[in-house]
Amino acid sequence: MSSVKEKAPYQAWIVFLYVAIAILHLAGELSGYTMLSRSTKPLLLPALVVYLFSTRIHVVNMRIRNLAIIAASFSFLGDVLLMFVNFKSYFFLMGLGAFLIAHFFYIFTFRVIQKDSGLSFRLNYIMVAVACVYYFSLIGLIYGSLEPGFRLPVMSYGVVITVMLVYSFSIKNFLPTPFNNLLFFGTCLFIISDSLIAVNKFFTEIPLAGLLIMSTYIGAQFLIIRSIIEYLRVGNLEATDDESA
Repeated sequence: MSSVKEKAPYQAWIVFLYVAIAILHLAGELSGYTMLSRSTKPLLLPALVVYLFSTRIHVVNMRIRNLAIIAASFSFLGDVLLMFVNFKSYFFLMGLGAFLIAHFFYIFTFRVIQKDSGLSFRLNYIMVAVACVYYFSLIGLIYGSLEPGFRLPVMSYGVVITVMLVYSFSIKNFLPTPFNNLLFFGTCLFIISDSLIAVNKFFTEIPLAGLLIMSTYIGAQFLIIRSIIEYLRVGNLEATDDESA
């Protein structure tokens, strides 16, 4: 038997810190206290990066954690860039680009998890159809309001996050129970958050938009990272058992 003591499934103090930052941020959004919301927003993703770093993993799973850290880091960059949208409109496209890269790295992470599991990947065509209908419906809703320079970036971003949604649904069974649905639910919340941004910015103003956008975004990032951490934890236990055999 290995003499190495496993850490707790996750570090509760980091989760409490993330929740505390999230509550403060949402309180700022709800109250209109801009200084509070702007000062707490850049702290959200760094807390999740620390969460990933603090998770004990086996060397064979290092690539998965690194990809997730890169995805979270680009999400942090996107958060910061979008804070300056009111100053210059191009910050929106820069933030969109940062999140586009983040989604690519999340998809790469999902791909490595699927390959690492050694199970056959099966595309769910019903999910593909539902995702495509949603994508084209949303684009159809906002397309007329998009400036020409925004159309291609917004549509491309929508394609990538739609792929992320389909992929997260297709690989959720590779994750340990009961965390196998967290990845898909997290991606769904990401879609909802981004849809709210798109509708609020390009179609019609949504009441409490900031609160709704950030609450779904905060939940999305946590659920995605939490599901990846659980996969890493289980993988670490299996690797340790193999070495002890």
